[in-house]
Amino acid sequence: MEPKDRLIVPLDVPTVSDAEQMVDLLGDTVSFYKIGYHLAFAGGLGYVAELLSGGKQVFLDMKLHDIESVVAK
Repeated sequence: MEPKDRLIVPLDVPTVSDAEQMVDLLGDTVSFYKIGYHLAFAGGLGYVAELLSGGKQVFLDMKLHDIESVVAK
């Protein structure tokens, strides 16, 4: 397994544009990304298809009940 396949980079940013910039910046050094519910509800679910078609892996972290401060937001 390559190092780039062992790391999941969280796209914990407020907009799809911010996520796109991060993915572009990291390029081929990363192949796996996490999208949480904040980004998902800001249009990030549509971005998942773009990541997948670009050969990336995606973990959708849509849980709400694990961290009290996250649920409060």
